[in-house]
Formats: sequence, structure tokens, C-alpha cells
Amino acid sequence: MSFDERAPRSSQGGFSLVESVLSVALIAVALLGALSVTKVLGQDKELVENRTNFQLASQSLNNNIALQLQESDLAEVVPITQGQVMFMLGSNCPSTSTSNAFRNMLQSELCQIRFFKKSTTGNGAPPYRVELTNMVEDGLGTNKYLRLTVSFFNLKGNTLEFQRVFLHVR
Repeated sequence: MSFDERAPRSSQGGFSLVESVLSVALIAVALLGALSVTKVLGQDKELVENRTNFQLASQSLNNNIALQLQESDLAEVVPITQGQVMFMLGSNCPSTSTSNAFRNMLQSELCQIRFFKKSTTGNGAPPYRVELTNMVEDGLGTNKYLRLTVSFFNLKGNTLEFQRVFLHVR
């Protein structure tokens, strides 16, 4: 009896070229995914901070206007269309030379608007134009309903970034 004694073949160790390329590609995709998630989270934080600024600034403006409305005469409350009362954040307040005391009051209150939080990005905040418009409706001759709209326009893209509507009954 003879046995064919052959030495067992040892399999080659290591990875093939295809396996190596595939693993590098998978790692690259995973890293790009992680970086894009980090970028999105950073943008979301800035978006929330901007919305908070708009919300707080418009609420503060509305509170100041509500106080002024308590002392004003109903005859002074007039409709204001787009472009009549506006202010560029960070610039000087335009003169309030109109003959209407209500419009002058709105313009002076609008000039007091400020953002509460600074932008965390190094680019700084884009310039904003803030506009006030209102509609006055007479409710059966007893009450006036004043719908006040505060709009924030981004001047870099000329887009409406935020708008809020307040209702006052006087």
C-alpha cells in the first residue's frame, strides 16, 4: 500500500486587489456621509438661530407698537402699503417727516429693532430690510382691527426670509 503523501497546500494570505479597492471605497462613502451629516447639523443650528432672531425681534417690535397704540387716537391709524415704512438693519433711521403721527410712530419703533443673537458663522449676517404693512378694518363702527405684518427681506438674495402677522383690536 502506498500513500501519496503530498504536502498540504497553504492558501495565500492577505486580500485581493478587488477586496482592497472595495473596502477603501466603502470607507470613503462612510466618511463622506458622516461629514455631510455634520454639515447639515451645523446649517440647521444656524437656521434655528436666525428664526429665533426674527421671532424675538418681531415680538419686541409688536410689543412696543401695542404700547404706543394704547395712547394713540383711532383717527391716526391709517393703512400702510408695502415700501412706505421700512428700515435697513444696521443703517441710520430715515427721517419721519410725514404728517401722519401713526406712520411716524411705526417708523421710529421699526428703527429700534435689533437682533438678539449674533451670527455664529464668520461670514456675518446678511443685510436685511424690514418692512411694516398694515390693513385697517372697521368692525361695525365700534372697533378698528389692525393687521400688522412684519417682513424681513434678505438683500443679498432679495428674498423674503421671515414674515409675521399680528392682529390688534382697538
